[in-house]
Amino acid sequence: MKKNPFVLLCLILCLSTLCACGKSTVKARRDNATAGVVEQIAAAEKEKAGEELFVLPDPDAGLPEETEEPAGTPSGDVDIDLTVLNSQMVYAQVSDMMDNPDDYIGKTVRMKGSLAFVEDDGVMYFACFIKDAQQCCQQGIEFVRSGDYAFPDDYPELNAPIMVEGTFNVYEDDGTLYASLFDAEMTAL
Repeated sequence: MKKNPFVLLCLILCLSTLCACGKSTVKARRDNATAGVVEQIAAAEKEKAGEELFVLPDPDAGLPEETEEPAGTPSGDVDIDLTVLNSQMVYAQVSDMMDNPDDYIGKTVRMKGSLAFVEDDGVMYFACFIKDAQQCCQQGIEFVRSGDYAFPDDYPELNAPIMVEGTFNVYEDDGTLYASLFDAEMTAL
């Protein structure tokens, strides 16, 4: 009976020693592998030190001397042209404009989308809505046309494709901030 606790104690000591060795061996292997990768990266960097890492393309290479705007495009210079971006980038850009409007105040924006409007207390609000890449979600920016236009005579039907160009700004109504394109030109597509 006295030998059993002694054997059990020896067995526990042997097992704990084996476990401790295993952990340090794994750690040592991992440290050696990491050091090897770091050395390979350092050697590659030294080799490339004298070489140019990347070359910027010539922005004018392959472009025609003068590019024409598509028919129906409002004239003028724009700061943010959403018409040249793919659907994912347009949706992301409009989301950023709504989340960080102060970064865009005073900039001229051009966008394509569908006409939306709502009437609230006798006031008509018009917007250009853009769908995301999956065509399931929409983001829109309100616009206020320059000049005198009557609804429905001077507007296409609801959800018709349009292009709008105007100056981005925000305004407050009943304590809520709204973004809008002011002095906007709208073209039915």
